[in-house]
Amino acid sequence: MHHRRRVVQLMFEPEGYVNYWTEFLTSVTSALAAFSLDFDDLGLARRVWNSTTPARQEGRGAFSLRNYTLTEYFDAARGLVVRTPRPLVDWPRSDAIDINESTAGVCNDACVQMNAHAVTVQQQASILAGRMGMPQEAAAYAARAAAIRAAAHAAFYEEDSDKCNPPGAGPCYRDDGAPRKFEAPLSEGPSGAGQWQRGLRHPGSKNGTATTTVQATAMATDARLGGSAEMALRLVPFLRARNLRRGAAHGLELSGWQSFFMLRGVYSAAGETGEGLFPLGLAADAAAFGWEALTGTGVNSWLGGMIGVQNATMTTESWIVSHAPLPGQGGSTMSHPWTAAPAAVLPRWLLGIRPLEPGWRTLAVRPLPPAGLEGASIEVPTPRGVVSLAFRQRVETGTGTGNRMAATARSWVWEANVTVPGNTFADVCAPLYNAGDEAATNCSVSGPPMVARGALVCLRENMLGGSLAIRVACTFSG
Repeated sequence: MHHRRRVVQLMFEPEGYVNYWTEFLTSVTSALAAFSLDFDDLGLARRVWNSTTPARQEGRGAFSLRNYTLTEYFDAARGLVVRTPRPLVDWPRSDAIDINESTAGVCNDACVQMNAHAVTVQQQASILAGRMGMPQEAAAYAARAAAIRAAAHAAFYEEDSDKCNPPGAGPCYRDDGAPRKFEAPLSEGPSGAGQWQRGLRHPGSKNGTATTTVQATAMATDARLGGSAEMALRLVPFLRARNLRRGAAHGLELSGWQSFFMLRGVYSAAGETGEGLFPLGLAADAAAFGWEALTGTGVNSWLGGMIGVQNATMTTESWIVSHAPLPGQGGSTMSHPWTAAPAAVLPRWLLGIRPLEPGWRTLAVRPLPPAGLEGASIEVPTPRGVVSLAFRQRVETGTGTGNRMAATARSWVWEANVTVPGNTFADVCAPLYNAGDEAATNCSVSGPPMVARGALVCLRENMLGGSLAIRVACTFSG
């Protein structure tokens, strides 16, 4: 806790601010929100909320919460965040990631990526302000987040999948906007800074499809620009098609850094339990795609590139060093947090253990495995103690009469053991989507009562401390 507090505090200090990329601006708010949630500590938030960080680079003046939440760049008339100092779409720029369009890697005026970041940090600022007893600020941030989400969806969403690229996979978000005005590079900043503001409007391709890139749809998924988990899940077919368009040997079209936002968005939507029921197949497809991305062995992957090619023992800036940025755009290092996504995605999203209330007073145990993952176990240290999960899932074929199973009937069986610290509540769920639509209506539960939520089946009441064994069996014929 002490180390993380110091790291977050450093981000608000003059020597701690390193550059002006949109993503670095928003990371300040995100780090503060994550620290405050994990440790139920508002002391740091109260101390830095109205602080101003004197900018030591580029002569741009002071940076504050207005910059870190992108409020400074919000155009109320358009409902969008526009022209942030250095809008970064993905990095490192190289032919290995999805930069076959002229402006991939940068963004001028307004784009999906910067507005998705804005939605996220505006929501985080709203929660922090509410917890600190500032209801008017909380309401203003929440309203701004809603406005940006609606405007960005209206400007960038493409429902007709034949207008996406590749066409036919599913709906997508264009990274060019409609319509947009591209202006000259910003004059402020040191010589050369304006290169990050240049861009050309994407022309349509010969078959009428938009020149979409995967980064826009990945960020839209994470921020749920469509307004719901189900809308986010409907983007998964496009994410798969665009990411894998050069084949499994190539790997992902995103950098390791951008892959985090995509995976967080995909998993958070698949595990959503607060928006009512939605088609199980959408969540099953999302869980399968997330697993494909995490375990792929193409060159652009953690297992294939970072570990396989580079034999790296630390996370790196790009998938492999030979994927260094284009000439004149910096280097690629062997010690960098850029490709560290699995460190967060595996425990908090794939295995689903994360805080729901400050200080982990209530936590989620919502594992989201694909059907083919037979089992897993994990122990997660928290401020309240260790949370553990072990599960196995399988499909059984049998002729038993206890549940009137026919000779050709099969059952999806889920067995899990969960342990949480004392005086701690846990929302424990199982991946009902792996049972399929037919079986999901014919389930039996051993243990406390459970109820379907989203695409999961969850305890009707949160468990309180101790250990719990759960068994869910769902029967289908054929």
